Amino acid sequence: IVGRLGAAKLKVFGHVGDKFQVDQRCPAFLSTRVWEWSVASGYLSDADAATLMEGNGFFDHKPFVQDVSRGGKRLDVAAEFLRLCGGDADKRDEVLAAHHDVAALWLQAIAAIRGAPVLVVGVGVDGSKLAEERCAAPHAHLVGKILHPENYLTMRGGGIQEALDRGDAVALVSVARVKRDTHVLETLCAHAGVTTLGRIETLLDLLRPNSEVYAQLREEMSARTTAANADPASQSRKGFFE
Repeated sequence: IVGRLGAAKLKVFGHVGDKFQVDQRCPAFLSTRVWEWSVASGYLSDADAATLMEGNGFFDHKPFVQDVSRGGKRLDVAAEFLRLCGGDADKRDEVLAAHHDVAALWLQAIAAIRGAPVLVVGVGVDGSKLAEERCAAPHAHLVGKILHPENYLTMRGGGIQEALDRGDAVALVSVARVKRDTHVLETLCAHAGVTTLGRIETLLDLLRPNSEVYAQLREEMSARTTAANADPASQSRKGFFE
């Protein structure tokens, strides 16, 4: 693939500790941070958190190491991937299909070694779609789907206001969606044989420090959506994403 596509670099994927995981904060959130915060909040014991942090692996929806911003401007992920494929949509689809075939084979190999299905959590829109399409029994068990970690990392420690001050996009997610994601974490614990010390509300904890500014954002988003529905040509949702 590298030979055909020139400078595009393949991602390294696999166990925590590989370069791909070390260099990116979102995989780190899923592999360690969310469980460390659960311990700090009293939802998990240190020993059980260690169990959940061992043996994690990641498979990205796209195969290349991509810039997420350039010159201070946020890039469109899909458009950047197409550029790395030489602007050729057919080549893009071919590369993506081959990459997803590797994902399916990877799961089959791990399941064969373990003698048990691999527990899978779909992450983000693209990652969840990949999980639904390629993580099939008997090789894998899809525990559930959660939002992209970027949504939660923005919310951590009252960070929404700081993100707005920087001009960053802010994810407006419903409390109901956060609760669904929390349920996925609890289900993962149950499948992994981990006993929680009460309900895991780590993700809800990340939202609570932002409650006031978050409510204001939701009101503004509602007003923008209403205006856009009335006059789609004149309205913009710039700076926001679901």
